[in-house]
Amino acid sequence: MHEYPLPQNLIDIAETIGRSKAFHLVGQLPRTKQIKGDNRTRWRIYLHVPKPENLKAHNRLVKIIGWEDAYKMSLIFGGEVLSIPSCKQMQTHFLYKGIRAQYDAGVSIEILMIIFGMTRKNIQRILF
Repeated sequence: MHEYPLPQNLIDIAETIGRSKAFHLVGQLPRTKQIKGDNRTRWRIYLHVPKPENLKAHNRLVKIIGWEDAYKMSLIFGGEVLSIPSCKQMQTHFLYKGIRAQYDAGVSIEILMIIFGMTRKNIQRILF
């Protein structure tokens, strides 16, 4: 199994609100495309964390993780814009691992196609 080190900002968020909520938060935020100097593309997640006095119920952070956890984050990161790598390689690894585990447990390719919204060709490419 591959070990993927988490980006420091994601570790900091996880220490504040818990690992599963940190992953949920990052999974709900849009990615922003960046072109590096050598024309390579990278995707980042930018999260503005309001200061505690500016935290409102309609804030995206509150809507995603709830008031209590959003308030915890505002106490630690208030006024900052966090830049987090998208962790795409890690997400892909765990997606493929999940597909493999379900297939090994007897789930048919047709059902996997429905569950994951993928074509037969893509499922087979992952499995074989």
